[in-house]
Amino acid sequence: MKKRALKSLLLCLLSSLLTAQVKNSAPTFPTVADINSLMTQTERAMNFYESAIKIEEVELGKEAGARRDREVLNDVRTLLSKFKIDPGSFNSPFGFLLISDLDDASRNMAVCMSQGGIKIATERLNSTDLEASIRQLHLAQTCLDVSNLTYTVSESATALYRNYLLANALLQDKARISLEKCAVIINSKVVPRNPK
Repeated sequence: MKKRALKSLLLCLLSSLLTAQVKNSAPTFPTVADINSLMTQTERAMNFYESAIKIEEVELGKEAGARRDREVLNDVRTLLSKFKIDPGSFNSPFGFLLISDLDDASRNMAVCMSQGGIKIATERLNSTDLEASIRQLHLAQTCLDVSNLTYTVSESATALYRNYLLANALLQDKARISLEKCAVIINSKVVPRNPK
């Protein structure tokens, strides 16, 4: 009797899950094409980010924040390599890690921009080295541009991840409802044993 009830539960569960997936018309999981497009955007943004880090190291020194910037760059590239192998892994906590790293990159470039601007002001007050001021201005502008770009890519990643979360929540809710229905069916068909 237990085996029959277990088989009924499993069949009910499987059919309910399949039905829930077929009926899902509201939020949808990000497609492989969506994820690959985001990865291309992210890769391009990280190339600009790396160029800005190189300028930052020359103009502000390696200890000015470039070390943390390189950590973020390496973290994002590690995630990108994972997503290239398995784009669907974006629909997991790894997608959230990408969003977090992109936000860090954007914030780091905003800090870089402000450091470059402060250095321009300081050097202009202390010297007449116009060339150094132009380099610092280039650094500040580059960091601002990269900050804006990584922020934009982060918004795209957040929108995709939001779709994943909503689709996943909907699927889990449908599965819960199906399980509850299965439990009712099984409980109504199981004949209690006669205690002796």
